[in-house]
This record gives sequence, structure tokens and C-alpha cells, in this order.
Amino acid sequence: SQRDLRLDLFRGFANWAIFLGHIPDAVLSWFTTRNYGFSDGADLFVFISGYTATLVFGRMMLERGFLIGATRLMRRVWQLYVAHLLIFLVYTVAVHYLAHNFDVPHLMDQFNVRNLMDHPVETLGEG
Repeated sequence: SQRDLRLDLFRGFANWAIFLGHIPDAVLSWFTTRNYGFSDGADLFVFISGYTATLVFGRMMLERGFLIGATRLMRRVWQLYVAHLLIFLVYTVAVHYLAHNFDVPHLMDQFNVRNLMDHPVETLGEG
């Protein structure tokens, strides 16, 4: 395999920076890049992922042709889009379930899904 493990390493660091940035008042979050520059772990993760995709699909386009590379790229985009929708669905169902079954209605406000639960058609239409 011609996989560059350095890219995976730095994407892993970026994921840790994202995770640590979401922990309130954590000492370790002061070691992330968001405190020392204009970007945070999410920006770094997206940049490295884009670079990796360019390496993989650019090489494929050069070796097999534009059409094959573009179709493989669109297939990957579709896979990520479907995964994103499924994760969002699981997230909203989990928040709704916890809020209603444990009688903690402020969870929907805290996780920012109140409008989606109260007005699903309008909210999804605006999205």
C-alpha cells in the first residue's frame, strides 16, 4: 500500500484537538492550536483530509483517466454524505429519547435540536 501514515498521524492529532476543545475548562485544551492561531483542530482535520483526497483521487485521475477518478470521488462523497445523515439521525433520536424519557426537556435546547423537534418540516426545509 502507498498510504502515507504521516497524514493519518496528523489527522489523529487533529481529532484529539477537536475532542479536547470540546471539554469545558480542561487543562489539556490549552495545548491545542485554537489558542495560538487562527484555526483549530477541525480546520486542520479538513485541510489534511482534503490534501489526502487530492493525493488519492488525483493520482487515480492521472493513471485511469478523469472520468474514472471523478466517479470514484463522487462515490466517496456519497458514502460520507450518507454516513453524515445517519449519524445526524442517530444523534437527534438519542437527544429526543433522552429528553422525553428522562423528563429533561432542556436537553433539546442544550443540544440545539428544539426547532427540529417542534417544527421538523419547516426546519428541514430551511436546511
